Amino acid sequence: MSSRLSTDLPLVGATGRQLFWSKRKVGNCFLDYTLVTVVKLIGLILLTAHMSGCILYLLAKEDDYSENTWIGSNEPTLPDRSMMERYVTSLYWALTTMTTVGYGDLSPHSLSERTFACFALIGYMGLSAYTLGNITLLTTKADSQTAEHRNRMKEIYEYMETRNIPEDIERAALASCQLSWELSMFRDDALEHCPPSIRLRVMRHLYREYLTDSYLFAGVSNQFLDAIIGSLEIEFFIKGTFVLTEGAVPEAMYVILDGSVTRIKNGELMDKIGRGKIVGEEAMICDFAQYASFRTDGVSRIAAIPRPIFKGIAAKFRRDANRCQENIAMDLKRECAKYSKTKDKPGTYGKLSKARWEMCNYKLSMVEDGIQRSEQDVVTSLLFTALRGDASEVKHLIEGTGKSPDICDYDGRRAIHIASASGNLAVVQVIVELGGDVNVMDNFGSCAMRDALKNEQLDVADYLFSKGASLNLEDPGGMLCSIASKGDLSELELMLKYGVFADSADYDGRTALHLAAAEGFPPLVKLLLRYGASINAKDRWGHTPYSEAEVHGHPAILQLFSDHEAANLTVEVNEVEIQSTPRDPTSVIS
Repeated sequence: MSSRLSTDLPLVGATGRQLFWSKRKVGNCFLDYTLVTVVKLIGLILLTAHMSGCILYLLAKEDDYSENTWIGSNEPTLPDRSMMERYVTSLYWALTTMTTVGYGDLSPHSLSERTFACFALIGYMGLSAYTLGNITLLTTKADSQTAEHRNRMKEIYEYMETRNIPEDIERAALASCQLSWELSMFRDDALEHCPPSIRLRVMRHLYREYLTDSYLFAGVSNQFLDAIIGSLEIEFFIKGTFVLTEGAVPEAMYVILDGSVTRIKNGELMDKIGRGKIVGEEAMICDFAQYASFRTDGVSRIAAIPRPIFKGIAAKFRRDANRCQENIAMDLKRECAKYSKTKDKPGTYGKLSKARWEMCNYKLSMVEDGIQRSEQDVVTSLLFTALRGDASEVKHLIEGTGKSPDICDYDGRRAIHIASASGNLAVVQVIVELGGDVNVMDNFGSCAMRDALKNEQLDVADYLFSKGASLNLEDPGGMLCSIASKGDLSELELMLKYGVFADSADYDGRTALHLAAAEGFPPLVKLLLRYGASINAKDRWGHTPYSEAEVHGHPAILQLFSDHEAANLTVEVNEVEIQSTPRDPTSVIS
């Protein structure tokens, strides 16, 4: 880019091209910065001296090398000499004036020469300051970094000494600081200056293999894996450092990149965990105290996944986070099955197998508790979101977690129950579209249709009924009889409209029409007859709705029954006449 730019600008000349070249070389990270800077400074000094010497010679030439010029008064024979001698003499004056105040053997005499010398000296001071500043920076940069490290070590040492910290802890702290200094070139801090996309590509190239080979991330999405890779923090540990401590709540889980750690339980060495393995994942992901300690066997390079960052990623990728929990549970079950076969063997091997089996069972129980807590958190979020009526968030929760739309709380209440009762039709539609059961019951024997009707959410009830929902009454006859005995016309109409059979009977064989006829409720009788209730249905005593109306003296109801029978008889006669009417032969022929 720079070389192309310099050739595209013909007016810059040789000086401009030199500046472009210098800038391009200084910015080239593949060349040694110290060497390039020294070459640049030497070139700048020579270029400045060249221009000053040429200008000074030009001023003397304009005055015909008279005695009033620096040549006429100091070197009268200089114009007759070769070009090289004239150039070197002019360059000599420029360099001695630039680096010192000159020796006095060559000095300007005319007004124009002295004026030029004044401005040249001012320029030389700026050039000298720039040159000395660059050289100072080059020579002190490494020293300043070393001094900063030594000051840090001194602060740690003084802190330990003033507080009487044990010597072994002091040595460990100083060794850790020294290791961090020595291995600073292997850290990923340089990637902070790169765009996020480039940083992710580099991190993916370096660490993706470690994660994909682990059982923990089997079956998760690439987006989740990239988020985890981007959160990795590379740390170095000296020999004997406890990465995780038994009984403590882990603040991170660790991927072993190089080196190994030893698992320690109750002060006993259990086993070694090497390169590519993950430690602390069960306790961190499932939220329980660390079951064992992990101590480095030597200098180890370990990638940490901090707890807060992982929880934030898990909130965005709920399905993948659940998958990680399931992977942990499956792995622990495999380990339990493995050690259960050898835990009863005699000797040290059997004792160690039993200890590992007990440890795996403990971890498995804690992991399963953590999974249940996570599921309850999802249920609580889903029910609360359904109550708010946020259909898009309900869809995101169900699809994002991979859970069934029918997951329930301890009362068996589901999102479809809550949404139906609160009249959130859009939420109900989302749940049904995602496979929710419209007839699922809670622990109190209620269903979504009944919740909708109880709260007068008729639009929700209509939608549920169109999707095959029913009221799922355990005793529909008893329910209809109870409503009929109270004379509640609107509730009875809802029951009949949404699928309850009009002739449903109670334990005595009595139907709602029996009760309506006996109590004298003509509107209820009309409604029941319209929905097909039979006036000849008999209870266990042989009574019919007609006889109940006669016994209790309700002539209006008897008249309704008579009119209903007459209407039915007329319909039957008309149907018989239609069936017995001979067909026109011509219509058959035509």
